[in-house]
Amino acid sequence: MQNSTDNNCTFASLSKKPKWRLKSLSWVGVALGLLIFFAAFIAMPKQYRLVHTVPVKGSYLTSDHLMQAYVIDENNQVLKYDTTGQLIGRFDENRYGPLTSVDATSPFNTLMFFREFATIVAVDNQLNARILYRLPSLGFNEVSAVGLSHDNYIWFFDTEESKLKKITSKYEIVNESLPVNQLLETEVEPTFILEQDRKVFVNDPEVGILVFDIYGNYYNSFPITGVETFQVINKNLVYYMDGELHLFDFTSFEVKSLPMPLEEETVSHFQLNKDILFVLGEQGMQVYRGK
Repeated sequence: MQNSTDNNCTFASLSKKPKWRLKSLSWVGVALGLLIFFAAFIAMPKQYRLVHTVPVKGSYLTSDHLMQAYVIDENNQVLKYDTTGQLIGRFDENRYGPLTSVDATSPFNTLMFFREFATIVAVDNQLNARILYRLPSLGFNEVSAVGLSHDNYIWFFDTEESKLKKITSKYEIVNESLPVNQLLETEVEPTFILEQDRKVFVNDPEVGILVFDIYGNYYNSFPITGVETFQVINKNLVYYMDGELHLFDFTSFEVKSLPMPLEEETVSHFQLNKDILFVLGEQGMQVYRGK
């Protein structure tokens, strides 16, 4: 169906990085944190088998909690697939330039972001347009990343003011950070925003992953560079690098890796969703199921 609207990762030091803001932890707290981390690690499948390959050329991949995958293809469309690789939806809109990213945190309020025109189209679970956000109409012409908030509003990063901001469907700014470039004493240009577990994770591949609270207050930073996208699963930042999934526990700072026996040699994006693993690479989108 067609829809339209009207209107590899390394741990490195941050350049002039902020100090970690950590409270002292009791031995009990540390032990509990490690227990939770290893329980989550053990619960994840250790082996995956390839079950489907979809011959799609794509530049971006994400998924929702219903285990549906979204791919931005070479024709600037968003193609939606189920776990069998069956195409179940299509979003096609070319008036706002190339698609930059998709936020499917909510399958009923999915965000299609067009960075060139600082425009967002929110769609329903059938990929029908619901709300159009033209951020330049508010004076925001340089927006590098967007993400969905827990209350179905929009987080975006205004690179002109170097601020993380939250906007309602009525174009009201309800939360914003202090200038991030001043807080970190370095310029930032985030490319990915994810709100989860009452935290907002803002990723700059050159600087690291910045953490804010849900009111836009800066909390701390993780010096993880070279990552384009990631997931937050059971208090872990999960990202792909060199044939492995890396799990960074952001409470204990422990790092674990899961070797992935992938058929695809070049991986651009991945999504781990329960026992399903979606991988996007040169061969298309591959769907793996955990054993």
